[in-house]
Amino acid sequence: MKEKGYTSVDEFRGKLKPWSKEGAAISRNARKKAGGGGKKSGDSGKGGGGDFDKIIIALLVALLAALLAEKYDIVSL
Repeated sequence: MKEKGYTSVDEFRGKLKPWSKEGAAISRNARKKAGGGGKKSGDSGKGGGGDFDKIIIALLVALLAALLAEKYDIVSL
């Protein structure tokens, strides 16, 4: 509220516009320009999370390989 210059909830009550596809696109573009991105936290998409995803997949594959090797007694230490 303070960032937008409001001092009370009553000052902006009733100013909410109904949802529209065009309005959502404008809002998304404004967030991207501000550096906030268009995704909410936790969303996986094309926006920069690829390296992290690859690391997680590699770790899961390594874990799966270790568990299978142990189950079938392939590893000899």
